[in-house]
Amino acid sequence: MTHFSFTKMVLGYLAATLLGCGGSVATSGGADTSVTDGGADGATTDTRVDEATVDAATTCFDPTTGAVPDSMRACTTRADCTIAKHQTDCCGTTIYMGLATSAVAAFSACEAPWDAHFPGCGCAGRSMADDGQIIGDPTKLALDCVLPSGGGAGRCRTSSCVAGQLCSPGTGCATGGCGGVSCSCDASGTYVCTPRPC
Repeated sequence: MTHFSFTKMVLGYLAATLLGCGGSVATSGGADTSVTDGGADGATTDTRVDEATVDAATTCFDPTTGAVPDSMRACTTRADCTIAKHQTDCCGTTIYMGLATSAVAAFSACEAPWDAHFPGCGCAGRSMADDGQIIGDPTKLALDCVLPSGGGAGRCRTSSCVAGQLCSPGTGCATGGCGGVSCSCDASGTYVCTPRPC
């Protein structure tokens, strides 16, 4: 047997093994983007997303980080803000973020294709606030318009530091100065908060 014949036989065996396990083999026309659903019948589910959807998804948000532009979060007072859900990865991790009420329609139009462009990864997502903390109850969040010390437009922002939010016993947090709150996590795993003195 020549070296060429042996190599060809090995490659044929590998391809047959891969297909038998529910995999796929790329052709010379480009990579195969379909994936196996893991069923016993070996059926495949096409998870390709059309280019128009991807383009629409990355027009509004940063295509690398998924960051929502500051223009959609600008505020002067808390009354200018609301809370919106923004997906950040294919697991379904969601940030409950502060958003300008004036940007709700534009944000919603952007978020739909953005959500659709993620493939289903089959992993568990998390819920988070703008402060980076994982939250157990998205209905219990603090919402503020955070003004920069140097002046200018503020930014709508959510915080998990609020009474009743789920937390790790023994931890604590605080928001703002005068008028803010100081919270400590009790034995039941929820924040108990008191106003911060002025």
